[in-house]
Amino acid sequence: MNAPDERSRRWRRAAFALHACEVSDPEHMVRCGEHGETPATFVCRHLQLGVGCGFHCSGENPDDAWPDAWCDGCDAALGRDGVWSESNEPEIGLLCTGCYERVRARNAVVPEPLVPGQVTVTEADYSSLMQDACERAAVRQEKAKKKWRFTERRRWHFDDVDRTLRFFDEPGGETIVADVTITGSFSTRTNTWMWAWGNDQYTTEQRFAVQAVRTFGEVRGIPKLADVHWPAEEVDAWEVTQLAADLLGAEAIYRAPMEHMLVFMLLDNFRTVHPS
Repeated sequence: MNAPDERSRRWRRAAFALHACEVSDPEHMVRCGEHGETPATFVCRHLQLGVGCGFHCSGENPDDAWPDAWCDGCDAALGRDGVWSESNEPEIGLLCTGCYERVRARNAVVPEPLVPGQVTVTEADYSSLMQDACERAAVRQEKAKKKWRFTERRRWHFDDVDRTLRFFDEPGGETIVADVTITGSFSTRTNTWMWAWGNDQYTTEQRFAVQAVRTFGEVRGIPKLADVHWPAEEVDAWEVTQLAADLLGAEAIYRAPMEHMLVFMLLDNFRTVHPS
């Protein structure tokens, strides 16, 4: 994309319609609640929302520390057509420089055994990805179990207000607390899986927390990650949750039985709360 052309101007106009940070100066600056006022940066929607989506950027200005950037999927469309056009131009997000750096770090590393630029995932590729991701997630799971011993507690309680899971033996006693990201639920009645990002029973914040996995599935063409609801067995629920744990770097996984629903969760930020 060249700055003077109409495509680049449309890129920037689209960004302000989809901004994640407040526009401070439409020409140069944005204001972010976390990082303050910084120069405006522009990325495709997949980078803004996703993880492990690959990272490509414009080389029109070598001195630009935060060039316009896009994912493997958008880059494949650009490579196929040679230019941005009405049919392939990406939706754009506007970010501050701090959020841009976070997006770059989150997407630059593609999970093995996939390779940068890969946007078609065969069944064999998916099987290999799932196996590797489950192995990596299992290592973190065992580490968390050994350190926190949360699975040895006799009781658990999910607090939907502060989105934590509490493990304890007796009420009022020592409690192990972990922050929760709900990945989805498996129905033992219908033998189906539903991702949390598509379940309106959860809050907007709860649904957004796992959105990055959906976006990864969209870019890589993986229906089990991109489709909200599909026929499944319980083992499928464990597998996609382990893949989510791997992509998002979660410390552990937990399955909470709630009537006919098995709710699958990612656990992070473990800590001990002692009786007062």
